[in-house]
Amino acid sequence: MEITTVNQLIAAGAGLFGVLVGGAVTATVNYRVENAKRRYEKESFEAGFIAEVDALLMIIEKRRYLDFFTEFLKMPEILSGGSQAMLYALIPDNYAPFYQNNMSKVGLLGPEKSSKLIQFHQILTAIIQDFKPDSYVGQHGFEKEALEENLHLLEMAISLGNELTTQG
Repeated sequence: MEITTVNQLIAAGAGLFGVLVGGAVTATVNYRVENAKRRYEKESFEAGFIAEVDALLMIIEKRRYLDFFTEFLKMPEILSGGSQAMLYALIPDNYAPFYQNNMSKVGLLGPEKSSKLIQFHQILTAIIQDFKPDSYVGQHGFEKEALEENLHLLEMAISLGNELTTQG
């Protein structure tokens, strides 16, 4: 082989090597940047979802909702099953704005946390429905069974919320 041909092959090989190395470096950098963005997005949304659950648990505790149901269940007229309690609470439909505005991001939390978060909000929504004026219970009052059911649902929601806020 002639020296010029060898020089041309070396130059072509060096150029090809440079393209491969440059492409690999670019792909690695892009992958790491995108991965960091996804991790930041996951951590940000998880922090928001968990903070909202924590705030809702704090409201439930400070307003003594659990005690409220328990005290009504101790009333003799409720225990005998002969009376209904008319309970009113003004609870907005959008009681959890972060959750409702970011439902499409719940999956970022992974299967276990996503499941618990959805269950938590569905249970609270079910309880809230009973306090709506158009609901059966809203029109006819809470009988013993409805109070027990709501107490049980609230305990389940609190348990799920505690699990979510204490998971690392």
